[in-house]
Order: sequence, then structure tokens, then C-alpha cells
Amino acid sequence: MSDRSGMSQPSLSRILPQVIEAILHLLSTRYISYPFTADEQARVKAKFVRSFNFPGVIGAVDCTHIALRAPSVDEHAYVNRKNFHSLNVQIICDARMQLLNVCSKWPGSTHDSFILRHSRVGLRLEAGESGDGWLLGEFFFFSVYNSLLTVQNNVTTLLPY
Repeated sequence: MSDRSGMSQPSLSRILPQVIEAILHLLSTRYISYPFTADEQARVKAKFVRSFNFPGVIGAVDCTHIALRAPSVDEHAYVNRKNFHSLNVQIICDARMQLLNVCSKWPGSTHDSFILRHSRVGLRLEAGESGDGWLLGEFFFFSVYNSLLTVQNNVTTLLPY
């Protein structure tokens, strides 16, 4: 990339985080938006019904580990359960896999349910702002909210928790 920009690699490395932050700030609010209003939720719910015949679902939530080099501060917090350094990133998407929310500030050792509970979306769900919709998530999220629908392997029915 430094070859194309005409900048030295050290200069590019120095400014790249600021450039990425600016791009994320400008684009994320425009293209990544959780459906908090009734109209937004109705559109997302319709996609889940059309695609999967899941009524009332306003998003699917999961976390993934993004590997990184060991940080110099709080290194141990970034070691995940698979014993590598990572960020644990929560992603909520709609039925077409379009991003609705991304929370990427937690070290790899952080439990998925903690991330949901402390995310912007989670705090609003806890405040009762989920409307009448459900988030679809894996079993380990089950104790977090009454607005989370979990799917377990080899189970043919959906159980609200």
C-alpha cells in the first residue's frame, strides 16, 4: 500500500489507524444500523420470515475471535479459550447477512454473553427497547435477556428464554 500512496511504510503505519477510524465513523453509522424503531424492525422481521420462516426475529447474534499479536498491556486478557491472542467481536446481522451491529472492543478472554450484556444494543435491550422482536443466538446467550431466542443442536422447536 505504501508503494501506491507514495508514502513510506512507517508514515503509512503511523496514520493508518486514524484513517481507518475516520472511515469507520463515517461509514458505519450510514451502513451498519441496528433496527430500534418499529418500522426498521418490521423490515428485518419480514426478511427473516421470507428467508427462513422465523417470525419475529430482528437479528442473529454471534461472536468471533479475530487473532492479533500479543499486546504489551493486559496481555493475559487477550488469550482466548483456544489459547491464542484475539479480540472477541460480536456481530448482529439480518437474514441477508447484512451487518446491523458490530462490537469490537473486548479482549479474547471475554465471554460472549458479557459482550452482549455490555454492548450498546444489549444495554438498550435491557432497558426494554427491543420492541416485540427476538434476537436469534446460540445457547450461551440464553441467560442474558428475555428478548433472545436460542437454537440448540438437534432440537426441532425454538425456545424463548
